[in-house]
Amino acid sequence: MNTKTAKVLKKGMSIALSGMLVALFVGNYSAHAAPEVVHKTIVVKAGEVYDGKGKTVVADPDTLGDGSQKESQKPIFKLENNATLKNVIIAAPAADSVHVYGNGTISNVTWADVGEDALTLKKSGTVNITGGGAFHAYDKVFQMNVKDWITPIFPT
Repeated sequence: MNTKTAKVLKKGMSIALSGMLVALFVGNYSAHAAPEVVHKTIVVKAGEVYDGKGKTVVADPDTLGDGSQKESQKPIFKLENNATLKNVIIAAPAADSVHVYGNGTISNVTWADVGEDALTLKKSGTVNITGGGAFHAYDKVFQMNVKDWITPIFPT
């Protein structure tokens, strides 16, 4: 292969790689740029799993709440007994985020903005939490309206 051909191939490869990087960036950016607006509480039925697959959700402030410290806001997610919520990001406005009725599992849920509360235990049970995180909490992260447990499980 002569030098001129090598230079042309090198330039072509650079352009192709640059195009692929731009496509990857734009594809990833657009997939995460617009959160899903939740207008009505998403109910995760007893024993079922809601896998957000990494998507970001926000509450419709007109129907669920504005994420302030006002009481009586509605949750984005309602987990019935033994339901699981995983792989979701809850951003502002978060309303009253997640209500759990009985036992539940929270896995890799990130509250980018806690809202009124990140999680409220509404009916007696145990909630196991692994992964995720909670940010911008103004007074508390977890609210327990019953006498039971929320168990954070930390990786070893």
